[in-house]
Amino acid sequence: AVRDPLPERTQPAAMPAVPTAFDAGARVHQTLAVLRRSLEDIVANRAFLVLLAGAVALTFLVGWNVGGQACGTSIWPVTHLVSGTVLGSAVAPVVVILIAVFAGELVWKERELRLSAISDAAPVPDWVLMLGRFLALVTMLAALLFVLMLSGMALQAIQGWQQFEPGLYLRILFGIRFPDFILIAALAMAVHVIVNQKYVAHLLVVLV
Repeated sequence: AVRDPLPERTQPAAMPAVPTAFDAGARVHQTLAVLRRSLEDIVANRAFLVLLAGAVALTFLVGWNVGGQACGTSIWPVTHLVSGTVLGSAVAPVVVILIAVFAGELVWKERELRLSAISDAAPVPDWVLMLGRFLALVTMLAALLFVLMLSGMALQAIQGWQQFEPGLYLRILFGIRFPDFILIAALAMAVHVIVNQKYVAHLLVVLV
């Protein structure tokens, strides 16, 4: 009988050395990547577009008669009335609802997709994930306030008032309201991390 020749021994393939880096620069890169992906998730969500459209519509609905009359004299829709009364007070509940909804969506994303175990195994610290998502939430708020500022100016222009005072808009919306919304966003993220029920956490954020 003819024996089959023994297979030749082969050398194991040399694996290329992959450099790994877990320094501060890598953490910054990871945070920015989480920020970018979280923003994409927010913009792609229909709820964001619906609530954004609702906030703009509410600006025109509430602000249409913001001037009104006082002692028989018509009052123009000046900037401090539009930015303070309409955008600052009337639209604020919509902004809080946006914060509550998307803080929950960002925190619960992996758990709802059942990818939390895979995410935990990734070489990314939890604080990087939370920081990137929080920054995405803050960026969303800044974009929302900017859109509302443009809506307020459009409302003034339609009613014939041309002195927009963008500096006053920036001081009221970004100097006064924006820090409050950032604190609410931080609270919302913390509530969703601590409370193990997504919709209960939504309710707690809105009530607080």
